[in-house]
Amino acid sequence: MAVLGAAAGGGGGGGQLPVISFQTSRTWTPAYDLTAYVYVIGGGGAGGAVKSSVGNAGGGGAGGCAVSKLDLSSGTSYTVTIGAAGAASAANGAAVVGGNGGASSFSGSGISTMTANGGTGGIASTSASPGATTGAAGGTATGGTLGNFTGGKGGGFPSGTISYGSAGGGAVGLWQNGIDAEPTLSLYGYSTPGATLGIEISGDGNGQLDYQMAMGASSGTWAYAPWTTVEPFTGVFTTEQVNRTLIGSSQLQMYGNETRNRYSGGYSEGSPTNRGYLSGGSSWYGGISAPFQGAKGVADGTIYGQKGTAGGGGGGTYAYSTATRSGAGGRGIILLFPVSLGA
Repeated sequence: MAVLGAAAGGGGGGGQLPVISFQTSRTWTPAYDLTAYVYVIGGGGAGGAVKSSVGNAGGGGAGGCAVSKLDLSSGTSYTVTIGAAGAASAANGAAVVGGNGGASSFSGSGISTMTANGGTGGIASTSASPGATTGAAGGTATGGTLGNFTGGKGGGFPSGTISYGSAGGGAVGLWQNGIDAEPTLSLYGYSTPGATLGIEISGDGNGQLDYQMAMGASSGTWAYAPWTTVEPFTGVFTTEQVNRTLIGSSQLQMYGNETRNRYSGGYSEGSPTNRGYLSGGSSWYGGISAPFQGAKGVADGTIYGQKGTAGGGGGGTYAYSTATRSGAGGRGIILLFPVSLGA
């Protein structure tokens, strides 16, 4: 595994090796020979959306991930294809499934083609008892010389009566198959988390509550108890979020002048009244998830769900009487971590 921030071995300058990233499709011809670890990640599926007196919205599946260690040659043209994000679904009196993510690939002379397929869009139902239903599938991967990992599933539906359910998206698998999101729970007025990296809580039936609210809270008072977000690649991504406390709710539309908090690879849960979301009047705007991780689902008023990032599945959204839009999936991405540059 490449160590980011390590000095270039044997090269001049003694500096850091650059992380090479692609977020749009293109052809690429390296200016020098290099050996690199290559991660190809497909687009995440969007969450489902429901507007109904009862119903459930599932999260999107994460994109697949192919991993290789490759020797790439200067003067050779490589084809980079980036999978599209699963398109968000809008519901205004219906249950609408989320859009599927697109496939990413990396190919060229002398290497095996690496392909990471996109995740499936989140499921949706206007029934309070849809029956136990598996969540949206994550994308598969092929061609990786070190690993081919299937993305985590979006949250599905458990058995029993779930009146106002929403679920988060699945997580990308960088060193194993991605972790699945928890099934939906009746949590109107609260957000429900997507799958995280390396935290095996899926399927235990209460992981969402463990994540969002402290169990055993008295007198209806909820306290947040989020899991820690750990960066898989230090310093590669940062996330910014408006600090609503500092700027005041009346200043949220001052674009370009917001006071923001910056988080390396993570996101803020916010105060209990914010529920980790940005408020604008009566609407809730979900922002984006931590990279590779599933976006949060939410059941509330007028809603724009949380989007996935870097292949993560989008969050499902449920609204009782107003239109709602789910969270889009995370666009695919290709990352190269060089371990040597030059002949």
